[in-house]
Amino acid sequence: VAALPGLGITRVLTSGGAPTAIGGRTVLGAMAAAAPGTDVAAGGGVRTDDIAALLAAGATSVHLSAKTRATPRRAAGWVPLGAGGTSADDDTHFLTDGTVVAAARRALDDAAARSEEVPGTPR
Repeated sequence: VAALPGLGITRVLTSGGAPTAIGGRTVLGAMAAAAPGTDVAAGGGVRTDDIAALLAAGATSVHLSAKTRATPRRAAGWVPLGAGGTSADDDTHFLTDGTVVAAARRALDDAAARSEEVPGTPR
């Protein structure tokens, strides 16, 4: 990781080698410490409740999925196509969930406010 800035790499999206970013937060912090100035973006199963802990551990940004399953809209005579399956329950798509985005923004703002209260805390 320490070599990344010299290679022109400014951002790494990682879970810290764990199935989820919250599980890899110690590694994320070590990565950020090893490569100052590199954006170590925590990603992988990130939930809004994880944001404060990830930033406190040293991650410099987060990447999360703020999605919700869309309600299928089908007219009479609907025919399932593609890999979605033959069930109406399997044929779906996702939309951005504004409430999750707003909760993530609040978590980021709260974490930033806390870091301003502690001199030397990364933001």
